[in-house]
Amino acid sequence: IIVFLWEENMASLDNRIVRLWKLCGQPIHLDANNLLLKTSIGVSILTESCDSYDEVIHEATLVKLKVKKSGGNGIDFYNEEISKQIKQEEELDSAIYEAISANEFYLVYQPIVDVKSNEIVANEALLRWAHENYSTLPIPIVIELAEKKGYIEELGFWILKEACMQNKQWQDMGLGMMVISVNISVYQLEKPDFIDKVKEALEYSKLEPE
Repeated sequence: IIVFLWEENMASLDNRIVRLWKLCGQPIHLDANNLLLKTSIGVSILTESCDSYDEVIHEATLVKLKVKKSGGNGIDFYNEEISKQIKQEEELDSAIYEAISANEFYLVYQPIVDVKSNEIVANEALLRWAHENYSTLPIPIVIELAEKKGYIEELGFWILKEACMQNKQWQDMGLGMMVISVNISVYQLEKPDFIDKVKEALEYSKLEPE
């Protein structure tokens, strides 16, 4: 819902928005049930520097989405800091997407050791990113954004395929049967073709499924 409000000063505008938010959050009685709705409001101020109403609506929408992402049921105003955060996320989003095709990602393998025998029984494949600006960025942030933007399947399949190829290489070197654990996103598991992707990775790497 888009609402345009006019007040003489910010204090009056703020009070009016709070009243609107509280009104929207009142219980709704439906049959024998009471429904409580979360109301997320993003606010942008129309100033002389704004080029159009569309710009103000866009800014307010961005802030509303930020409120919802933080749990919802709140109010926030558009400001330069929010604009900066959104721009940074867009730049990161673009960099991650390009990194997949540019082969900037690589895997490292963390040994899993049996504490009794002190022998390496498996390895965990861990994603890393060779990027001049984002190499120190925590990988969970990369995965979260990839899931959010919808290209976690492509990234996840690449990780699975690379881990299978490394396993095959170690076996060809005479290191014997090796277990490599790969972290799988729930978004990958929910896809009906996930098993087919696993089979494809095994066939591509010529790794025996056993």
